[in-house]
Amino acid sequence: MLAALGLDERDEAAYRALVSAGAADVPGLARRL
Repeated sequence: MLAALGLDERDEAAYRALVSAGAADVPGLARRL
């Protein structure tokens, strides 16, 4: 869906995880992914 913005699947997954979490540090984001 976000490929039009130049994001691949991995980038999109990270973006969506951050949006759903509201905020996260790197270890927290890694756990979510």
